[in-house]
Amino acid sequence: MLTDRILSLLRERRLLGSLAAGCTSQLALVLGGVLAARALGAQDRGYFALILLVPHIISQIGNFGLPLAATYYIARDRSTTRHILNALALPVVAQAIIGSFVQAGALILLFSDEPDIVRTAAVLSLAILPGMLALQYGLAVLQGQQRFRAFNILRTLPTIVWALGVLVVFTTTAHTLVEIVAVHASALLVVGGTSVVTALLHVPRVSSDALGPSRRAMLRFGVRGLLGYISPLESFRLDQAVIGLFLSPTALGLYVVAVSLTNLPRFLTQSVGMVAYPDVASTSDERESRLLTRRYVGIALAVSLAVVLPLEFGADALIHFFFGSDFASATSVARILLAGTVVLGVRRVLADGARGMGYPGLGTVAEMGSWFVLIPTIVLFPSALGLNGVALALALSWCASLALLVALLARQQSIHARPASPTVIDPGNQPLA
Repeated sequence: MLTDRILSLLRERRLLGSLAAGCTSQLALVLGGVLAARALGAQDRGYFALILLVPHIISQIGNFGLPLAATYYIARDRSTTRHILNALALPVVAQAIIGSFVQAGALILLFSDEPDIVRTAAVLSLAILPGMLALQYGLAVLQGQQRFRAFNILRTLPTIVWALGVLVVFTTTAHTLVEIVAVHASALLVVGGTSVVTALLHVPRVSSDALGPSRRAMLRFGVRGLLGYISPLESFRLDQAVIGLFLSPTALGLYVVAVSLTNLPRFLTQSVGMVAYPDVASTSDERESRLLTRRYVGIALAVSLAVVLPLEFGADALIHFFFGSDFASATSVARILLAGTVVLGVRRVLADGARGMGYPGLGTVAEMGSWFVLIPTIVLFPSALGLNGVALALALSWCASLALLVALLARQQSIHARPASPTVIDPGNQPLA
């Protein structure tokens, strides 16, 4: 009982720290975003967003989910950390080199005919991808080691350093696109390098005799869980692309304002999942892992409701206060998205729990299943309901995805609850769904 109580207290501290880190990141992101927009103006702010999008997409897709796999296998058995890092060394170097060539090609296609200052900023952005990859892998190792103090500090530092850098640039006479991109790249390189060094500090210099997962096993795990983790719709804002292409710039402006109200609950539930994933993965008892997953899902639901309900009631006043009466039409859109965000947060944490139990593919299947609801509704609803139709299509797709994930997880657990014949198990000692 005493041990259970100690573990419970440790989990509470980890959760509180992770939630605090999520709030801090959101605050720094808002501050840096406002200052960058004021410093750059509308056109250069658009260039900045496009320049950042390229390395972001490459780093998210091009890592093949290996950071996810590193977190899982390290949490399962920390004595294999050295083996895991040795196995990842070659893929990480290859991802950085190949990704940089892909990024350079994409930047040439996008910006070769743009003004000199835009091309210069694009060249500077080549330093962003190595920083992103270093940060992803450094944080993945820290998360697997469950060193959450260092993890939370380092995951918030890029936005804090960037916001402070933008503040310095904003107060000078020269605050062009080049300076803003340079600040962003520098923040990622410095914090990414720091995260790698910090992660390596607690790795034994000599490999243990413990058998670690093979590179192939980690790749299988990562690829199966990748789409469920990054969610192309969320990460690449495909909904905004649809609005920009098929509605109007004004509609997109209203929609972006509505989406901004959903950032805080999304950050907070993501923070819960960051603690849940390695905690569930480190638990060898299947019953205990299910109980932990339910506990974290319940916490995510409570946190999300505690934030979303006041935002639902105060959406109109908040939009008027921060953005002005011209954006009043965004209120109804924001309320629909906020309701859907509760479902999205629960699904995200449940997918983290399923991944921690050794079922990385379930979140990916649930994500892909949501597209079967989203595609027809996002085509049909906007013609009748406008922006509200886009928001409603998203919310319905999130509900469908959660329902599918619950069904898949229940089925998977019922299968493994039955007596089974002996099988050859993956080096991670978990079934890879």
